Amino acid sequence: MTCVNMGRTSLARAMRLVLGILIGLEYCICHRPVYMEVGDPSRTDFLPDQRLSEGLQDLLRGYDPRIRPNYSGNPVEILVGISVASFSNINEVDMEFGLDIFFRQHWKDHRLSHNLTSKITLTMGTKHPADYIWVPDTVFVDATKSYMHNVLTTNHKIDISADGQVVWGTRATLRARCHMNLRTFPMDEQNCTINIISYAYPTQHLVFNWKSPSLVVLDKEMAQFYMNEVTTAVGRTQYVAGEYSLLQAAFSFKRRMGFYLIQIYIPCIAVVLVAWMSLFIDSRATPARVSLCITTLLTISTIWGAVNSSMPRVSYVKAIDVYLMTSFFFVLCTMLEYIGLIHQERAKKGLLRIKAPFFRKVDLHRESCDLTSESSLHQGELCSVEEGKRSQIELNDVKKNEASSGQENDEIDSRGVDFAARIAFMVVFALFNFFYWFVLIYFK
Repeated sequence: MTCVNMGRTSLARAMRLVLGILIGLEYCICHRPVYMEVGDPSRTDFLPDQRLSEGLQDLLRGYDPRIRPNYSGNPVEILVGISVASFSNINEVDMEFGLDIFFRQHWKDHRLSHNLTSKITLTMGTKHPADYIWVPDTVFVDATKSYMHNVLTTNHKIDISADGQVVWGTRATLRARCHMNLRTFPMDEQNCTINIISYAYPTQHLVFNWKSPSLVVLDKEMAQFYMNEVTTAVGRTQYVAGEYSLLQAAFSFKRRMGFYLIQIYIPCIAVVLVAWMSLFIDSRATPARVSLCITTLLTISTIWGAVNSSMPRVSYVKAIDVYLMTSFFFVLCTMLEYIGLIHQERAKKGLLRIKAPFFRKVDLHRESCDLTSESSLHQGELCSVEEGKRSQIELNDVKKNEASSGQENDEIDSRGVDFAARIAFMVVFALFNFFYWFVLIYFK
């Protein structure tokens, strides 16, 4: 009985063993890797990517991003390259200019050397490169407002070569100060600069240099200016904390004249010519001449105020102020000419009233009624009456002749004054424009 039971147990064990082997073979056949069947390259390339990720983690293990490369040795040389994507409009009131740049910095960090045949290119996602590796603490000294772009992700890129060369590229927008000289406005040329230094590292730790090509302008188009010249320089500057390496990029902008010719100079010339036309109106049409002079004065004042409302409150006279001020004076002269003409006519009328017609009447009476000693008293009285009437008639005729001749003389004088004013006005205004533009263009 015992032998039978032992036989049955051995048979059961053998069956279970065979069944386990069969199940194992079925699992291996059904669950073997896909790449073994179809040779999927995306699965076979996973292992090198995994090794790269692990290698990068090993590279940064024990890396301290707070300490610069070769801290106890020579200073780190930072090579800088800038590509200006575009310029924003230059603001004369705040004396600022804006630019959108692609900013690149190159340096060597021996701690990041690796044995890969190609460089490692990294993006930061939502983080900053300083969270992983050491980066220069670059500062734009003249910037009043600046920010880095983060749409759709932060615009940073890190390239790490096998020998430890690091390239950090980013995109930034700056608003920087620009000290402007507006004496020749609106034909001025402005020089704006951006200065680059390190915030914490003096020259014994960090040195800046330009990398060729140092500065490239991709888009030179602006609404009010056009690019004239771009220059770069390398230097050093002294601060309280020590001597710092300095990079300088200078941009020369020349103002476009089209807007100011259309909106200011041509309307101003037209207003002055309208004031000149008032000299052709009859001097007796006082309302027409006075209203025209006052209207042109107010128009020049409005143009002048509109120009200065968009300009900084500088303490010197600008070229456009000279033109507007002179044009205002020309318009004012037409008003002063008419006032002087009226005053002259009134003065002449006053002189005519001062003349003594009474003595002329007495002389006529005496000449016509000079009686002899033989004449009787009655005849003398009749002669006096008749001669008096005749004298009165003659006197009236004399007054009419004097009045008509005086009026004709006044008209002749006023016409002569207006004619001389017309010629002098146009000649002087033409000479002023000639010298103004000649000096502004050739001797500014």
